[in-house]
Amino acid sequence: MTTCKLCVMSTETDPLLRMGDDGVCNRCADWERDWVQHLEKVKEYPSTLNRVKEMGRGRRWDAVIGLSGGADSSWAYWLARLNGLRVLPLHFDNGYDLPIAVENLKRLTEHWGDELCNIPVNGPQFYAMQHAFLKSGTTGLEIPTDHAIKAVTYETARLHGVPTILNGTNLATESHGSPAWTQGHADWTYISGVARRYGVDVDGFHHYTLWDKGGWMSRHWWLSLLDYTDYHRQRAIDYMAETCGYVDYGFKHMESRITRFLHGYIIPRRFGWDTRRSRMSAMIRSGQMTREDALEMLRQPAYPFEEQMRDKQILCHNLGITAEDFEALMKLPLRHYGDYPNMTKDPIQKAMLKIQWRLRR
Repeated sequence: MTTCKLCVMSTETDPLLRMGDDGVCNRCADWERDWVQHLEKVKEYPSTLNRVKEMGRGRRWDAVIGLSGGADSSWAYWLARLNGLRVLPLHFDNGYDLPIAVENLKRLTEHWGDELCNIPVNGPQFYAMQHAFLKSGTTGLEIPTDHAIKAVTYETARLHGVPTILNGTNLATESHGSPAWTQGHADWTYISGVARRYGVDVDGFHHYTLWDKGGWMSRHWWLSLLDYTDYHRQRAIDYMAETCGYVDYGFKHMESRITRFLHGYIIPRRFGWDTRRSRMSAMIRSGQMTREDALEMLRQPAYPFEEQMRDKQILCHNLGITAEDFEALMKLPLRHYGDYPNMTKDPIQKAMLKIQWRLRR
């Protein structure tokens, strides 16, 4: 295993990682370029807030934001409200929230006097889609959630005529991810294809298509607000804890049973990848963690074994399978995005993708 000298990304965890002669990985090289752009965005923070307010003038809300109870989206919401934005907070409830996340959502919205718009999943259909992705042999167990969250957020913005969609994605804690780990979160051709292959009816599932992205969705501004700030995750958590009783739930993604189980149990055991390395590497490069501390954390399990077994039990219950069924699924041949129908295999959608990519540049 070769590990980057500036972060903790390794060739063992990232099959697509390239290491330069100087011992620096290509993820760090990309980060250097993106960080320069981030620093320019920070200068635009006041004007960005003013633009959101101007776009929302005459409307009930300036922006919509999806909240998970985790630090990133919570802090983006906090900053928006702190700066006078009228925000509609919503939560996509997939049945895997930890009590600590639910309590954080309550404390955050009550502090600002907002009512949380809670959108529950269609349980049987949603869990059937998760089951399909487990059968698929890919790492895509959370893709139905991620896709539906974005779909619901845009649907809500469209319904209420809200021009801006805020989110908590950010460079400071979320860079260094690898395309080798998972793809297809925005690809309804892929998602519905996997679901149908394993007998799941996708009618009525919250989704969007490539044509939606190039059409009505493009009229809403998807704004990663934290990239316009000097975001320090622990400082944000400490401030919210002091101000409204927000509770620190641990490392990133530990507020959701299914997300932590996927990254802390399924992917390491089935694929041999420790995806914590990407998040730690981001925080090392943004000055929020030392490389030594990250290496020490990587020697420990992602979270306690007893909690892992509890999460597995809940997942099996939701999917209607036994622990033996789950272990059998864990032994199926490994597959990837490219092994299933997807929009890159459709000439028309492939051409549309290229057009959208050029327009974003």
